[in-house]
Order: sequence, then structure tokens, then C-alpha cells
Amino acid sequence: MILAYETGSALQLMSYADGSMNDLYLDPTGEALFSFANADLQPLTQKIADYFKSRIDMESMKCLRNQDDSLLEDIRASLRRVHPFFASSDHESALPDLLANTLNALLTGKELTEKKYSSLLSHLTEHSLQLCVSDNGYFDSYHDELLFRKKNYQDFLRGKSNRQCDFTSLSKLQKYVRTYLYWVLDASSHRFSNLNMETRLKVYSQTFGSFNTWQPLFIKEVSCVGQFEDHSSLEAIISRSIRKLQNGEPPTINVELSSEKERRDYADAFIEMDSDDIDIDADLQGRLKKNISSASGSEAAPLFKAYEIAKFSDYILLQLRLWTEKATIIRRCKNCGQYFITERSNIDYCQRILPGETQTCYVIGPKRVFNKLLSADVPRNLYSKAYKKYQARLRRNGITSDEFEEWKVQAKQYLEDVQNGKISLEDYSVWMEQ
Repeated sequence: MILAYETGSALQLMSYADGSMNDLYLDPTGEALFSFANADLQPLTQKIADYFKSRIDMESMKCLRNQDDSLLEDIRASLRRVHPFFASSDHESALPDLLANTLNALLTGKELTEKKYSSLLSHLTEHSLQLCVSDNGYFDSYHDELLFRKKNYQDFLRGKSNRQCDFTSLSKLQKYVRTYLYWVLDASSHRFSNLNMETRLKVYSQTFGSFNTWQPLFIKEVSCVGQFEDHSSLEAIISRSIRKLQNGEPPTINVELSSEKERRDYADAFIEMDSDDIDIDADLQGRLKKNISSASGSEAAPLFKAYEIAKFSDYILLQLRLWTEKATIIRRCKNCGQYFITERSNIDYCQRILPGETQTCYVIGPKRVFNKLLSADVPRNLYSKAYKKYQARLRRNGITSDEFEEWKVQAKQYLEDVQNGKISLEDYSVWMEQ
């Protein structure tokens, strides 16, 4: 089971298994989602095709006895590079799912008995299912091979080939993410820049409507009372709630046991207090007043939301939803062209350091734009435009000859300064347009 909770504008992912909680990862900058949106899925496509050819003859529908698992490992590695969601053993079920759903897609229109289908599916996925067992150490109901075969055969009969980790769905999901980012969240999109978030959502919905198969989001959402830090590891396991990890270390059962016990004791003492007619002693009354005072002065939210993630698309769509609800500002970097999250809509460059560079786009981007404009002789063009404007003023007696000559001296100095990098092109443009 994968759990997620909101932290800022990001989602912290946790896994729950065998009575323990494990921290998976946090994507605070959105880099993982942006990387997925820009990922080249073609290598993964080719590896899957090669693996199919090595295991099944699609024309004769016969199994090929190829024991080379290197192709499967390549698929596994490629899948992990697509997004860190697939890098954990908790998501190894993605691999057999991907193979099974792709098989269903390739078999569309063919007539196969359950026995024949199960034979092909078992031969295709036996090694990937073994990887699930070796990494997780157990078969749960989802990994059970018999249930796995029956479920996929029913999907095959229904012609359903777009389950959670099907490669076709992965491609569709990627296209959806790109479209959604541009139509709804991209603050640098000139086409929609004059629309607020609500209007952009309505335009998006009316444009794509029911044709968007990824639009519905069905996910278990739970509102939990208190703060992340208020929930001990034991409570998180019992109630399937979530506790924020400290320093990346898994929490232990006896976290602050004494203070936790003390709080429980006071809570037990108050548990029956359901009216003002109940008398409480001075100690409890003092504790209650202290808690009321502390709560009144706290700015922390009284509730936090937790989500149960069943598949990769759940996480991606939930992340997009969270960004939308919080009106997260996303822009394309004017240097590298990739999306990034920013706190202000007037930030044009991201903090990435591109391969071969030693400084961020935020540092080198403006310099490159400036040099590009210099090479296009933008400063001199601005000077010529301003010169003609002042000449026209002189002809209309709007300024005197002395004022015109004084402006020329200053303008030439500004032109020289901007060409030598002493002043910014922006300041130069403002002065020339006066």
C-alpha cells in the first residue's frame, strides 16, 4: 500500500507493508513530474518489443524458450528512469502489469481460450513475477499468479488494454500531463495568460470533455485531525494515517513514549466530558486552559489530508490536482525551455545546471539573452528609434536645439555603456523610451 500526504505544494510518498512505514520520496520542485513529461519513451518501447520477440512468436502464438533475462532487466531499468515512482521495490508490480497489458493490446481481435492465453501470459511474465517475489519477499493477492492470469484474461475478453502500467497508457498519461501543464498551469503560456485558473480549467474541460480518458480521478482521501508530527509511528500503522519522517529515518514505535503516554492519560480523563455539567479537578482544568491558549495562538492547520495511491497515474494526477488547488506558478525557462515551479510569475529562468555548464540557467540565461540582443544590435536600433523621435520633437519646436544636442551626448554615452555591459539592456530601453 502506498500512502501520500501533502507537504507544501508537494506530495510525500510512503509505503506500508509488514507493520512498518518506509519513506519513498518527495518531489518538492516537481522535477520528477517535469522529467516524466519530457521523457523519451521510445527506448522503453523498443525494449518491450525486443522482449516480446524473444519470448513469443506472435504469428504462430507459440512460446519461445529464451532464458536470457538481460532484456527484462533493461526494461526494468528503463522504467525506473522514466520516474522515481518505479524505482522502489514497492512498485515492482508495474513490470508484469506492463507486459500483460501490452500483450492484451497486441492480441486485440484474436480468439484465444483461457488455457492458451494463460500459457502465453505465464511464459511472458513468469520472470517479472519472480522479481516481485525476490524484491518484496512475498506474494500478496495482487501478485498471486492465478489471480493475475484470471484478471488479465478477463481484461483481454473485454478488450481492455489500458490498465495502470500499460505502456500505451503511460504514453497517454505523458501526453495528458503535457497538455494539462500548458492549458491550465503554464504561467508563461501567452495564449491563456489573461485567464484566471478557474477559467482555464473550464476552457480545458469544454475543449477536451469526455474525450480525455485520464480526467476522472478516483482515489481514497482521508482527512486526519492534527498535524503530521502529532501522529506516532504506532498510530500511523494502526489507523493507516501518516507520520512525517524526521531526517529521512524511519520512526520507531517508542517515539517520545513518556510525553505520548502523558497526553493519552489526559485525553482519557477528558474522554467522557460531553457537557458543561461534568466537574473536572483543578489539574485537568489547568491543562485544558493551557491547551486552549496554545491552540488559539497556533497557525497550524487543524486537519491534514492523506491519500491512498494504487498506481502511478494516481500519483501524477493527484500531484497536478494539488498544484492546481494551490495555484502553483509554473513557467518555462527561457534558457533551457523546461518547466519549473516559482514563487513569482515574473521569474524567467530556473535553477537547473545543464550538462556542460557550471552555473544555473538563472545566472547564465539573462547574460545569453543580453549577448544575443547585442549581436542583433538591439541597442543601436533603440538608439536610432529614439533619435528619430527627438528629431521630430525638434521640428515641432517641442524641444530646443540645445536640448536636442544635450540628449544626443547622453544617448551616445548610454549606448556605449550598454554595449560594454555597464548598464542593463532593460535600464537602457527604459531611458531611450522616455
